[in-house]
Amino acid sequence: MIAIQASSRPQVRIVHIGIVRFPEGSRGRAFPRWNGNLLVGSLVKQELIRIGVPDNRAVLQEVLIPHIGRIRALAIGPNGEIYVALQLAQQGVVVRLIPKS
Repeated sequence: MIAIQASSRPQVRIVHIGIVRFPEGSRGRAFPRWNGNLLVGSLVKQELIRIGVPDNRAVLQEVLIPHIGRIRALAIGPNGEIYVALQLAQQGVVVRLIPKS
């Protein structure tokens, strides 16, 4: 769960299973607008979340995919694709997320 409190110093509280920083530069070319952002996989809420962190401050929170399943791991591929390891029912599956054409 992510909670951002309104104050002069926002605080982000994360209960997560996986968190990765989206790469800067050529590795992030699949989703170039997300360079330097954090991707957070929530095990309990079963959603994939993006957090914008310019200047090392969390300023944006966006649920990219709600109700995706129990996220077990996250990874960024060599071209910037997002790989998500999920637990669906009693099976595990890895999905690759790519931008819309």
